[in-house]
Amino acid sequence: MNSVPGHLGFLKARDMLDACRRFAKRYENTRNNDDLIAAVLFGNHTFDWLHTRDLGLSNIDFEPEKAKMKAACPEWDELRRIANGAKHPKNSNIKQSIEREHEWEDDDWWDIGGVDGEKSLFIDFNGQEISLYTLIMRFLTKADIYLKSLGK
Repeated sequence: MNSVPGHLGFLKARDMLDACRRFAKRYENTRNNDDLIAAVLFGNHTFDWLHTRDLGLSNIDFEPEKAKMKAACPEWDELRRIANGAKHPKNSNIKQSIEREHEWEDDDWWDIGGVDGEKSLFIDFNGQEISLYTLIMRFLTKADIYLKSLGK
């Protein structure tokens, strides 16, 4: 039997991206931060699956391909940092977030039907405070374009 232990039916990078999207959409209904964290983890691993499964590249090619992904989708690199902070809890790895009430001026207030008094996780991304949900949605858009540019 030729199987990958633990792949749970995932075959390609697009499967990781779709899982990220499902958890982000689920968050729209649940407003449970656990759904955002799941989306972050799947989004982060999209690149690993692209590199290894879709493109069949070796470890030697990892860094150059990673640089291409960062350039095309800087949100992915931020998701990677968040995931690494969860996986490796060193002070240098931990991306600080704040939980605060959504405000109508926030980028995603209108997208997710913001509710007065509702709190969300916000992070600093390139000097701008955005919700983790917004970061994930931006990632999904850019990663989808990048995968399509590669024929994936």
